[in-house]
Amino acid sequence: MNNSILNKDNNQLISYNFKNKNILKLSDLINLKLLKKTLTNKKIFLFKNKKILLKGNIYLGIKNNSEEISNLLIKEGIKQDIYNKYLKPTINTYTIDEVIKSVFIDYLILIDLYNNKIIDYDYILNYLGFNKNQYNLKKKKNYNLLESNNLSFELKPMTKEQFISGYKLDVKNEIYNLYHQLDIEMIEIPFNYNLKNLKEFLIELLDFKNKFKIKKLNFKLRFKKLKKYKKKGMFIVRENTILLDSRNINSIYHELGHWIYENNISFTFNNQIIDNSKFESIVERNNLNINLDKYEKYEDYDFNSEVFAFWFEGLFNYK
Repeated sequence: MNNSILNKDNNQLISYNFKNKNILKLSDLINLKLLKKTLTNKKIFLFKNKKILLKGNIYLGIKNNSEEISNLLIKEGIKQDIYNKYLKPTINTYTIDEVIKSVFIDYLILIDLYNNKIIDYDYILNYLGFNKNQYNLKKKKNYNLLESNNLSFELKPMTKEQFISGYKLDVKNEIYNLYHQLDIEMIEIPFNYNLKNLKEFLIELLDFKNKFKIKKLNFKLRFKKLKKYKKKGMFIVRENTILLDSRNINSIYHELGHWIYENNISFTFNNQIIDNSKFESIVERNNLNINLDKYEKYEDYDFNSEVFAFWFEGLFNYK
């Protein structure tokens, strides 16, 4: 393998939207700016099995090396010499770039392999846990959260007449009119959902849409039982879908935060227009010590999105 990212200066930025990129940088996987700011402010950075501590002017890096990465290098017949310096489980250094290289050496190796066309996009996503978890989301116990089941109804323009039939026509008409005003792509409604409660929820959502001056809420909304996933709500990035447990509908604001961040939606708050040019500064000001093992298991979002969503739900005073 002729080219390695370790031969270059690595002082870049955290996301993983790199599907169409031929050459990757560490910034395509990790938000280095936020990482460095966290260390400066809190003297500690925790992420999955990785830890960086700042003690005085010395950086201590700790990690668990990946057997998968070692086995992959052996399988491909790639010499590990260039990586040996960073493969030790701990490092003490005066430079932040060196500690990052050591702690995220597995990511750097993945980048080298990708840039040299030895592995592909899906391999990296699988290693990071995204593809694997997306599969689990769809297949776990044959319970597909991303499809409507035979105990629910899909409310969308083409099913209007079917929805507004039978009993409780007045409240069904109100619900459809609210749905139309919200510009939601589709709502999956369980047959046993209390229609009065649904109407009140949609009224609250329309009030939010109007106050925040958002043109349309163009996502899918599915009401699902999420207890087995230990979730109150979820936003599935790739499907642009919000999942809500009807017992915890206030979680909608957190999931709306993800939807806004991931889709670069502009909105108005306190008479100020907030667009995606301001998202990064919001994340930096509200940096939290978040364990993404807990939060991004199914949804496919990253650290920045989670910080933004916590900030966004904090704008609402509800019980």
